[in-house]
Amino acid sequence: MRHDFRPEYVELCRIRERFPEVPLIVLTATADPHTREDIRRQLGLQQAAMFVSSFDRPNIRIQVLHKHDPYTQLTRFLFAHSGEAGIIYCSTRRRTEDLAAQLCGRGIAVLAYHAGLAAEERAREAFMYDRAQIVGATVAFGMGIAKTNVRFVVHWDLPQYLEGCYQEIGRAGRDGLPADALMLFGWEDVPRLRVLIDSGGNEERVAVEQHKFSALLGFAQATTCRRRALLGYPGESVETDCGNCDVCVDPPELYDATEDGQRALSCVYRLRERFGVVHVVDVLRSSKSRRLRDPVHDGLSTYGIGMNLSVEAWRNILRQLVHLGYLRQEMGKYPVLKLVRPPDRCCEARLRWCW
Repeated sequence: MRHDFRPEYVELCRIRERFPEVPLIVLTATADPHTREDIRRQLGLQQAAMFVSSFDRPNIRIQVLHKHDPYTQLTRFLFAHSGEAGIIYCSTRRRTEDLAAQLCGRGIAVLAYHAGLAAEERAREAFMYDRAQIVGATVAFGMGIAKTNVRFVVHWDLPQYLEGCYQEIGRAGRDGLPADALMLFGWEDVPRLRVLIDSGGNEERVAVEQHKFSALLGFAQATTCRRRALLGYPGESVETDCGNCDVCVDPPELYDATEDGQRALSCVYRLRERFGVVHVVDVLRSSKSRRLRDPVHDGLSTYGIGMNLSVEAWRNILRQLVHLGYLRQEMGKYPVLKLVRPPDRCCEARLRWCW
């Protein structure tokens, strides 16, 4: 199976075929063990020595924020880095342009960059020579960028792979001075990315990509040192916490959510696993929305049993139940919630206070 880290690199095998006596060295900044072995196999280097150094960039502070008011969250972060150079990564060209327009409207100068812009080279040069401090860009931006004083990197949208995410993070703080990496994590991105992965066609490749995506979700939902989770993915063992990520600096508060978790799972069950997060929360909180005027909802034993928690609190509980494996979210146009474990067998769950 061919790897997707750099598909065009596979064509380099022709160099080995044409010039078998010429020494060849392959260098990569971030690659997990599977990708490294695949590169060796595709380029005919199975017998070659392999040297792996540390992937750690201890000067970069790593932070993940769950999206609840993303433009306000990002604006606060950018004002804290006023006058500093940074890159904001978006998933599509359209989102790059929309984000730049929104932030410019809030008084933050952001230059949009993607391959479809006529002025893309001017944008690159403006950033390189400090005529522009912040660039909102697709992942294409950064290749060949040797700017050493980038003080922050933001992932506005959820990346697809952890190694790609770390490679983009690594464009900050190349001068060795303190830098920040921020990921804005929204569960609404998950179904979209899973559909994209599943559309690959090749079952083996889809399985590998699903594994990689699960590793990214694990990193984003970590309740222990994020750097240990990040470095563990490419196979680097870290014995101690880093002290320079949001979990280490401000450990999340946990609480015994067994009862709340059982209520949520029971509600999904009573709704016959036919609805998504928004509808389940509306039932738990006995919302007066038009969708709930059906008398069937009033008769549910779980209707209104969650009035003690806010809408955002229940959404967060459902997201964490998905992450912990009690629920799964179907992919496609209608991301309904399905039970993985029956509500009456729900074990104790300690969840994060994230609201």
